[in-house]
Amino acid sequence: MPACYSGTVVGDACLDGVLIDVDAAFPIGKPTGSHRNVIAAVNFADFAGLNEVGTRVYFTYANDPSQQFPQRACTANTVPLQLPHLVLSNISNTGCKAPGPR
Repeated sequence: MPACYSGTVVGDACLDGVLIDVDAAFPIGKPTGSHRNVIAAVNFADFAGLNEVGTRVYFTYANDPSQQFPQRACTANTVPLQLPHLVLSNISNTGCKAPGPR
């Protein structure tokens, strides 16, 4: 499994989080709309302005069942998308950060 992934922000859904179309080299997402490999980043608050549509992002992730959906108050009467809901870390728009010493 790669240590670093990349993709493009394609939206934000209240019940899902930041939607990222991950590069085809990393098939970790699912198709939705016109995008082929989408994940939902549940920790939207960690994006620090990198959640604008079209922004290129680099990240690592964890699949944490205790955080499957973002903690948001959503007023829309919708259901979550059928996408992988992941907790992202090392979020950057300048490339992947090298891991620290072990």
